[in-house]
Amino acid sequence: MSYMLPNRASISCTPGLYARLNALEVDGLAIVGTSNGHVYHFRVFIYNHAQGCSLSLDCNPTYDARDPDKACVTVAFKSYAWTTSQNAPPGRIPPSTGPFELKLRTSTKVWKICRVLFDTLRRDHYHFNGGMGCRHWCATILGDLEAHGYVSPGASVQFQIWEKAKCKELGIGAFILPRVQGTFDN
Repeated sequence: MSYMLPNRASISCTPGLYARLNALEVDGLAIVGTSNGHVYHFRVFIYNHAQGCSLSLDCNPTYDARDPDKACVTVAFKSYAWTTSQNAPPGRIPPSTGPFELKLRTSTKVWKICRVLFDTLRRDHYHFNGGMGCRHWCATILGDLEAHGYVSPGASVQFQIWEKAKCKELGIGAFILPRVQGTFDN
């Protein structure tokens, strides 16, 4: 089968994605925040550990004048499992939160996960809350994968525990809790 992501303005694909999308077998997931110097922006990486590559799901507000909080999800193949970075100098927030990482229950083709997320659940239909809410979007994706049996039961609770630990480690100014939530369109 040759899968194509839905043709909607709320989904953006990088060049050459489809050859990888249809072939990539994945066995793990990571949610990683990277710093803009003030707060963290979070992305989902669905990866193949042995090959060291992933599919990145990056949900951002469009900042369009008509609807600035409307989301656009960029789907991209990455030649690494997830974003990594060095420690920050004293007094600066680290460039990365480090990963919240889980193994999938069984390896699967990544297009099957995309079909659930974008065709069935339409997770690209999201509105940010004043430009914030990417971690909530990632947590929702994790919950969807848990509900559909891709990750073990309790994964969402493990993520919440990780969030609390990271907030304590990095500070509430950079790692905001409670999590800022956007909304999904029906």
